Amino acid sequence: VSPSHHVHGEADHDHNTSKCKKSPMSALSNSPTPKRKRKRTKNRNSTLKTEFDHTINLPGGIRRTLDLLRNAPTPSIDTLPPNYSPLVSPILLAGSTYTRRYGNRIPSNLIPTILELIQSCHDRNISLNGGNVMGGDQFHRPLILAAYYGFVPLVHKLLTLGAKADMADGMGRTALHAALQNPAGQPHFLRECDRNVARLLLEQNVVTPHLTTWRRRNNRDGGLGSIIYASTDSISGSILLMSIKNKNWAAVSFLVLELGVTLTDRDYLDLYRGRHLQRKLMPAIVVVRMEMNKGGGVDASSSLSWSKDVAWSYPPTWNVAVALCGGCGLPEDVFRNHIVPYCSREWFYSDGMLLSDKPLPPRLAASMGSEDRDMLSRGEQWRDFQRNG
Repeated sequence: VSPSHHVHGEADHDHNTSKCKKSPMSALSNSPTPKRKRKRTKNRNSTLKTEFDHTINLPGGIRRTLDLLRNAPTPSIDTLPPNYSPLVSPILLAGSTYTRRYGNRIPSNLIPTILELIQSCHDRNISLNGGNVMGGDQFHRPLILAAYYGFVPLVHKLLTLGAKADMADGMGRTALHAALQNPAGQPHFLRECDRNVARLLLEQNVVTPHLTTWRRRNNRDGGLGSIIYASTDSISGSILLMSIKNKNWAAVSFLVLELGVTLTDRDYLDLYRGRHLQRKLMPAIVVVRMEMNKGGGVDASSSLSWSKDVAWSYPPTWNVAVALCGGCGLPEDVFRNHIVPYCSREWFYSDGMLLSDKPLPPRLAASMGSEDRDMLSRGEQWRDFQRNG
């Protein structure tokens, strides 16, 4: 035995001896409490994570993953990366497999097992907001995947246990973005489960980090339209805008007709100033709102059929808009109480006025007749109602 090794051994012996000489009370006071949260081990490969990744690919992988999690010792749980979640692969497997095989059918037989898996992750202090890297660059989160595939019970369970609905995935989608997308390759069709997920998320007052900044900058309230508009990011844009861009008319109809989502004058102005909403897309919202005022259904696929050849160069002056809408066959009271105030709003102005940061000038002209003054008065009353509720 080398001298250095001998000295080291003696040092270890002295250290162990000193530990043994501590009083029983001291040893008891230094013992960890059973409920103490353990820190995740950093810079260490997790064998358990490797086992999770392997197990999910076996026959009955979701049930095997649940059993593996339940039987894993606490030290192994502590080695999992803090941003990792074993929930991603089971939800992705269930959703992608059954969507590909059966279209829009939901794997109800697997839902209870995944619900147990979610509860086990919560009980074992594994983050419900963690994700996984799929294919090297695609980052997923459990709640967003569950919303994307329309798994209403999973979304409800995750929200109940504290999953954050304002986080985005690698594509920039929030849970609300994902809920309004059909995973079965039918972008113009919205399943009932997709609608239910969206309703559930909105009942939870789902917002994104961008909404707080947007509210503070624009001094807005927290209405439903604000939530829809501000649930956005630099990739996907607002949910309503995303639906229009993707020509997802089912989602547009659901947002506007059922949820009553509308954008205010200033919303349109902000979108247009920021070049987030092209002028040619604005009539889509106008037509849908006009159909809402008629009280009937709407075929949103016709929203973009408006063009400068058959309608106007958008947006027109307010009096031109009123004249054109007057030939739509609407009842007189609907026309005067809804269409006229709507068309007399601020964003029926020229590009220079829209893009200017200066306050928009009043629309009082010397040649305005009594009927025009009445229209203007109704428009101002409508704006006052919107501002003051």
